[in-house]
Amino acid sequence: MVALLLALTCANVAGLQLSRGLERSREIATRLAIGGSRRAIVQQLLTESLLLALAGGAVALFLAATLSPLLAARFPLTGADSQLDVPLDLTVLTFTFAVSLLACLLSGLLPAWQATKIDLVSALKGAAALPSTNRLRNVLLTGQVALSVCLLGAAALLAGNLRSLLTRNTGFDHQRLLMAEVEPALSGYDESARLRFYQDLQNRLDALASPATYSAAVMANVSPRSPFHWSSGFDIVGRESETGPIPRAVAVGPGYLETMRIPLRSGRLLQDRDDARHPRVAVITESLARRAFPHQNPLGQRFIADRRSPTQTTFAIVGVVADVNLADPRNWTQRECVFLPYRQWAFPPQSIVLHARLAENASPAASVQAFRTALHRVDPNLALFGIRSIEQATDALLGTERLATLLTGFFACAAALLCALGIYGVISRELATRLREVAIRLLLGGKLPAIMAHLAKGPVTAVLVGLCGGAALSFALAPMLQPILGDLPPNPWLIAASVPALALIGVASVALPSLKARKLQPAALLRQD
Repeated sequence: MVALLLALTCANVAGLQLSRGLERSREIATRLAIGGSRRAIVQQLLTESLLLALAGGAVALFLAATLSPLLAARFPLTGADSQLDVPLDLTVLTFTFAVSLLACLLSGLLPAWQATKIDLVSALKGAAALPSTNRLRNVLLTGQVALSVCLLGAAALLAGNLRSLLTRNTGFDHQRLLMAEVEPALSGYDESARLRFYQDLQNRLDALASPATYSAAVMANVSPRSPFHWSSGFDIVGRESETGPIPRAVAVGPGYLETMRIPLRSGRLLQDRDDARHPRVAVITESLARRAFPHQNPLGQRFIADRRSPTQTTFAIVGVVADVNLADPRNWTQRECVFLPYRQWAFPPQSIVLHARLAENASPAASVQAFRTALHRVDPNLALFGIRSIEQATDALLGTERLATLLTGFFACAAALLCALGIYGVISRELATRLREVAIRLLLGGKLPAIMAHLAKGPVTAVLVGLCGGAALSFALAPMLQPILGDLPPNPWLIAASVPALALIGVASVALPSLKARKLQPAALLRQD
């Protein structure tokens, strides 16, 4: 996208310099008439382009030094204390200088060479531009519009994709959900001590629940939107020879499914009595039930979670809940889950995640303080970490999408502005070089709208061709964005919306010179000429 924006900028500057060269046609013709060489004039025009490019490179370095640290701080790598290092070193300086030289060649060489291909006598008399010059100008204008449509389409696609990810129904209620973590294993807790710790902490959390803190608090071994997950085997008893699915497994406490508001489809949810003294049970999602038991009732079926210890890891299915995607909203295929009571499964030592559904009047600060109070009463040597809401966890997970959307939106706005300036500049230069013709047509009874339509016919045609070509190019390049879009397909309506948006910009860019032309005084202009 940066390369597209650079190409668009070079086309924009080349088109404006080509139009400016028409205004200087008398000057260039005079230089050639008094003995100046075409080579010397091309060198002079290239020098002017080089100064322009180097000035742009200097401004770019200033913006990079100012904006890059702010951008890096806005999108940390893995947390609030991790940040990209963006120094302005010799490599950056060399690259900027090289890009400035490339921009000079791309935007200056062709207009400079075209400016010297003029008929001296016609140019000294103020004749109109050669057809080849107009064709080249229109080609550059078509390229600008096409590239602008591509960038606008990409920006609309990524913005729509980010909105879809943020509002996507992932099977559980996001509202007022707070999370925090604690890791007792680091303080020497073994398996039995951890289970006692979890039970004591759950009792303390239940005792502190109130409208001022939270309505319910539960525990699980993984949190929603975590990049880490735990998988379980799923070897159905009686069909051990078959290769079973490997769903995500979540070890949870009683009340977890109710607190997360995951709908029950059949059977029952996990309860307080599901502990080590009772038969092992599990709840699965309906997509897993459909795949594992296509023509059977899953309730009562048993599966082995770990073939290495089948006696200790055989669970009976007691409930089926709606599909839920706890991990990544970008990938809806990760909705096959098994929910196991953590008191019946000795999962590896790791942090336990506290989940709290905040009450309507509860503040996050009061809820966190209640977490700390409950933890301190169980073990004052442990501390909470990773305190976050589900919105903050989602923002961290979708950092790449946010960064891509922000940068692409900036590129699209810059492209639209450049395109508007390019169209306006071409029409204005065309009007400036043909003022005498416009004055004569007005004095002979011509209407200004018809005259401006005649002058803008070539640029307007170039804009229309650019809109069509840009739309086709956008649809062709849309698959390149699929890695960022995840499992969401590109929305063709978002891509198509860039065409009328840029068309409106083009209409405004053509209309402004027409309004300016209303102030012309044809008789005074001809007397001055």
